[in-house]
Amino acid sequence: MSKGWRKAAIALVAVAAAMALLLVTLLGVGDNSAQAQTSDTPTPQPAPAQDAGGDNDLRSLQQQRGKLSPPAYDNMDSLLNSLVEQVEQGLATPLSAAAQAPISEEDSVAVAFHMEAGQAQALQEFLEENGASPANVVEDYIEAYVPVSLLARVSQQEGVMSVMAMVPPQPAQGRVVSEGVKVHGADVWQQAGVRGEGVKIGIIDLGFEGFQRLMGTDLPAAGRVKGLCYSGQGQFTTDIADCEFDGNHGSTVTETAFDVAPEATYYISNPFSWADLRTATAWMASQGVDVINHSVGWTWSGPGDGTSPISSSPLNTVDYAVSEEILWVNAAGNGATDTWFGPFADPDDNNFHNFDGNDQCNAVLLESGERLVAQLRWTGAWGETSSDDLDLYLIHQETGTVVDVSENFQLRYPYPYERIIYTAEVKGIYCLAVKQFGGVQPDWIQLESFFGQALEHHTLYGSISTPAESDNPGMLAVGATPWYDNTTIEYFSSRGPTPDGRTKPDIVGVDDTNTAADGPVLGTSFAAPHVAGLAALVMQTFGEMGPADIAGYLEDTAQERGEPGPDNIWGHGLALLPASDAPPYDPCFIDIGRIDDGIDGVASKSAEIALEGTLDDTCLSEKPAEQGAGSRYARFYTFELTQDRDVTVSLSSTEFDAYLYLLKGAGKDGDTVAKNDDISNSDKNSRIDEKALTAGVYTIEATTFEATTGGEFSLTLTARVLPPPPKPAPRTDGFVDVSYGSDHACALHEDGSIACWGANEYGKASPPSGEFKSVSSGEHGTCALRSDDGKIVCWGIFEVNR
Repeated sequence: MSKGWRKAAIALVAVAAAMALLLVTLLGVGDNSAQAQTSDTPTPQPAPAQDAGGDNDLRSLQQQRGKLSPPAYDNMDSLLNSLVEQVEQGLATPLSAAAQAPISEEDSVAVAFHMEAGQAQALQEFLEENGASPANVVEDYIEAYVPVSLLARVSQQEGVMSVMAMVPPQPAQGRVVSEGVKVHGADVWQQAGVRGEGVKIGIIDLGFEGFQRLMGTDLPAAGRVKGLCYSGQGQFTTDIADCEFDGNHGSTVTETAFDVAPEATYYISNPFSWADLRTATAWMASQGVDVINHSVGWTWSGPGDGTSPISSSPLNTVDYAVSEEILWVNAAGNGATDTWFGPFADPDDNNFHNFDGNDQCNAVLLESGERLVAQLRWTGAWGETSSDDLDLYLIHQETGTVVDVSENFQLRYPYPYERIIYTAEVKGIYCLAVKQFGGVQPDWIQLESFFGQALEHHTLYGSISTPAESDNPGMLAVGATPWYDNTTIEYFSSRGPTPDGRTKPDIVGVDDTNTAADGPVLGTSFAAPHVAGLAALVMQTFGEMGPADIAGYLEDTAQERGEPGPDNIWGHGLALLPASDAPPYDPCFIDIGRIDDGIDGVASKSAEIALEGTLDDTCLSEKPAEQGAGSRYARFYTFELTQDRDVTVSLSSTEFDAYLYLLKGAGKDGDTVAKNDDISNSDKNSRIDEKALTAGVYTIEATTFEATTGGEFSLTLTARVLPPPPKPAPRTDGFVDVSYGSDHACALHEDGSIACWGANEYGKASPPSGEFKSVSSGEHGTCALRSDDGKIVCWGIFEVNR
């Protein structure tokens, strides 16, 4: 399946010759005059737009707009209208038109329908009857692959409020890696044994390449991670291998959370769409997930107040998750230099917005083949039509040509929203311009380069992404600061306020920390999972706290940054777990955790931990010394085996005669499983070898042979997979038939069993159990006829069961 979004070459939107005329008539500029403004560059003077007046006739209003091509299908976005028009006029084939959409499949494009309540089933049936493929259907929302040739008809079906081309999510990651465990105070909690045990963390992200390679080492072991992996819209499996594409952003995010909460259980997913996001969240809720980290941003789906009228909006998915007692942690976004937010300004009364002084052009640099998704929203209700109407233009600086437009007709299109999706044919500077067509000037407008290209005029503020702008108290929006200088906010870290005036982000985490998956990584994407991991430690410590309570705890314990009180740069400050709230910690005890995580993974068959320490009179053994008067010095190490293992413990020192105890359970007073002094008085080392040690919790006591002696030591703990039990020797009597291959032989015993000898390549000499009535061997293996059901069973280089 080929999706247009992932194609290396994407067909460009056909630009009609009238676009150049539009520039002349609307902006009043010729070639080479539409450019980024400097102090000595004259500002283009657009001609005044016609007043729409009080005429409510739809066609009249469209014509008065002076638009290049009034949308024929007013509830369908500008891109989809353009694709339909190209095909109808013979400018493109359905296949080449579909390839221009962000997500496509042959001659179909991925679109989202917002419906009147109760109308979705009828539209679903229409789509299925006419060659479309609906993948996600809810009461008022459908996602589907729709042939370009069907778009016009389907937009006119009863109950269809809007049709929008779907845009895939973007990682909240900078272009520019985790020491964050210590910076956030998690190390003290981990030392006290708080490592996320019993907590379930969900990671909803993009690509998880390399995930299996790191499982059991830098990522959770196979038994402690599950996946819901998408290969396409609405298409998923539970095989983690199916999550391993589209980069390693999700792997790096998971690793960061795992560093903070290494004993939590993890659930990963890579949804393609809003509805996929809801499905993935519902799956995590069904699995009992406690906290979800979502280092992803989606296109806007609401008026900026943290709510949305669209049921499958990511904002409503956050609300759903919190209602299921899940804390939602979201990257605030990296849009500080990619966003302009503020009042609509038109001092020269020509209906074009001035971004800065007299500059009505917001410049963006695009490489050849680079895709720009620019979105614009303004004051107004979502889900309602309005005469307040803005349009968005993209102009090539050198030629002065309008290369793309978004002219949704807000009298029919029920959102104050415009979006341009454009792939640059040539490298150059392009200008984004905003024009008021009708209605009253909005109190504010918000323009964003969704894929992260910097805008010439950006405000830093007003740049919180979706769904980080959610108003739900069970959600934390996380900004970013470098771990090595956590008094300075990252320049790209998105900031509030939200359009409705709320303070964001809620809290700040560190980025630029080290990872095995991707080295040092920048972005709020990697600040957020630090906070998600901290939340897991809080949950383990305090038990039954709801999402809003956990969010409130983390906000209250954050370290103040900036001016006193929450602000739109730091929120409540740098996330920090106070040492005073950590469970009581005995420095004589170290909790190693699960020593055998990952042993049964892809390649590793053993796990080893090496520790350095010192014995002195701060920690004492309760066992009497083997020699001398007084107490022994000691250190204690608790570990857990998840399965029966062969275990070796080695203790060595050049300063004292080492002695080891292995105790059952956690603590000094457990029953002694084994002890060792290496017997020889000349050897100061000690070693315990336990074969098939039963799964459970154990404590190592590292101590001395003599009382009141000590010094530095090295301790090594190794766990190994148990060797397979030896095969019983083949029987050599009572056979009734024998058959020979080139390098092995098999015989049929009188009781119906089969024994084999010789080379065992591909299991040729490893017969199955059961009763058989005949046997025949060949060069590559053996086949036998089963007695009970007459089936043929084969083993060796081939396997058959017929």
